Amino acid sequence: MEGIATAKNASDQLDIHLLSALNHMLSKQLNSTLKSGVPVYSSQLDLTRLHNAIKQAYFELDKDLKKVVKDDSGCVCVGIKD
Repeated sequence: MEGIATAKNASDQLDIHLLSALNHMLSKQLNSTLKSGVPVYSSQLDLTRLHNAIKQAYFELDKDLKKVVKDDSGCVCVGIKD
């Protein structure tokens, strides 16, 4: 893949992985504060779970990109400052 096509593919894949990770996070956090079908506000989110969901999305993206470039060098890096 050429540079622009690779970046677009990575962006598309990241969207998919982020939505999946966030939906999974929210399904685990459904409780008295979060109800299914009701909008969720940032103040209601567990920030540790949110950070982990984002890291998981990048991890899954990295696995997909390794298949494209056909090596184990790693493709993305995630760091969260506290």
